[in-house]
Amino acid sequence: MVTAAVDGEVTVTAAAVDGSYTEASTSVIITNQIVTMKDLNEIRNPYFDQVEGNLMPTGWTFWGGPDGAPTPYVADGIFILTPAELEDPQVGYYQVNQQELNAEQDIDYIYRFVAWADENRTIMTNFEDPGNSWQRYGYSEDDRTSWGGTESDWTFEITPEPTRYEFIVSFLSELMNENTIQKVSFQVGNSPVVVYLDSLELARVKDFDMIVEYTPVAAITVSGAEGATSVTLDATLQMSAEVLPAEADYLSVKWSVENGSGTASIDENGLLTPESVGKVTVIAPATEQSGTGHAITWRDEPVAAKRFVRADLAAIRAPVRYQQNKGISKPGSQ
Repeated sequence: MVTAAVDGEVTVTAAAVDGSYTEASTSVIITNQIVTMKDLNEIRNPYFDQVEGNLMPTGWTFWGGPDGAPTPYVADGIFILTPAELEDPQVGYYQVNQQELNAEQDIDYIYRFVAWADENRTIMTNFEDPGNSWQRYGYSEDDRTSWGGTESDWTFEITPEPTRYEFIVSFLSELMNENTIQKVSFQVGNSPVVVYLDSLELARVKDFDMIVEYTPVAAITVSGAEGATSVTLDATLQMSAEVLPAEADYLSVKWSVENGSGTASIDENGLLTPESVGKVTVIAPATEQSGTGHAITWRDEPVAAKRFVRADLAAIRAPVRYQQNKGISKPGSQ
């Protein structure tokens, strides 16, 4: 089974496993794919939608310095960093990290994120290599680089206003070897002022033109025909999904059923067929990549729609296209 991701030509090869070394290949043309930042991003769990039991985002680690500090946590998809007031404040004494990135060498990347704080303060972010004495393995000509150099290490002021910060960086093959561990880090131990992070993205500059700009789904409401919330075993029930906004470019949903005390099946058109008495949940997520969906549970109160895109950051998360001669365009300017 070939799963399409990005438009273009791919080669599919099948090889015998009997030791004969016989194989055959064919070319497959991929078309009409919706390419979003989700497909291009090298950073895992960049919108902090996946959370562990301690409220730390999945795929991220934390170090609170030699004296310890309150653990950062996720609330409503925002990563909240809570450094302590230290007698010897050092920026590296409170940091959150993600290791084992897989960025290519000697290629320009756009690195960007949304950050703000309870009051004006400075923070540091960098790409460093713990496999080689925490060497900064990237190159950047941005004037916010730490110490006035060209390393992949930036120190700058953030404010209480949620703002997207953007940098161009390339990861140098001459600074990387078989021991390299690619790591992105945010370090905020130089001040006890709380820091907020969202929408971390790292993608190749040349790939930005592939991003499909479209109006995403914002909300979905699932209901049964004529408002029905139950169905008998000898009948079926047509489900419907109201997708908003109406001008969204992709209005289709993918129907599924989560069995509870009862069981049922549902077809691609939303026709629900009960199989045993009890409670089931009908689920209808959007087929595009907004992360929006709605689940309704029979004989129980409907579950509210799950919205990963928060209203106050919707404009900041709008698709932004890289322009070769103009740098980064402002959200909504395309």
